[in-house]
Amino acid sequence: MTSPDLRPLGKLLKGVRIVLLGEASHFDGTDFLAKTRLIKFLHTELGFDVLAFRGGNLSDEAAWQAFRTGVDPQEAFSKGAFWMWGPVRAGRAPGPVHRSVVEN
Repeated sequence: MTSPDLRPLGKLLKGVRIVLLGEASHFDGTDFLAKTRLIKFLHTELGFDVLAFRGGNLSDEAAWQAFRTGVDPQEAFSKGAFWMWGPVRAGRAPGPVHRSVVEN
C-alpha cells in the first residue's frame, strides 16, 4: 500500500499501541472512506492488528457469539455494527477478519 501522505503518521505513532478513531457524523460517507483508508494504513504499514468497533451491548454480544460459532467474520461483524455501518462498503471490515483474532 502506497500512502505517502499518511507516512508521517509512522513517526507520530511510534510506540503507540492504541489508536481511537471517530467521525464528525455517523452519516458522512467521506469520514468512513478516510477512516477505512487510515485503518488499512495502520494495519499494513504500522502493524496494528486489532480492530474494535463501538456498538450496542446486545448487538456486540450477537456479533461475538456469531464469531465464536463459526459464522463468516464479515457477517458476524455486521451483526454488531450499528445499522449505518454494516451494509455500506466503507463500513465493512477493511480486509479479511482473521478467526485467530477471535479465538485469542
